Amino acid sequence: MAIRQFLYFFSILVYNLWILINLIRRIYGLSHIILMDFLIAMGNRKWKTIMNSNG
Repeated sequence: MAIRQFLYFFSILVYNLWILINLIRRIYGLSHIILMDFLIAMGNRKWKTIMNSNG
């Protein structure tokens, strides 16, 4: 039962983070940047290239 509750609350947390990220993207006008491209670029430390090429 404890594992089920943990997974339930974890899924709620992940869902709320997803909504928050999408809201922030819309507020700052970055909705044209795909999130996965952004995360890959952050991992490669090339976020300035994405920001300059898409907006």
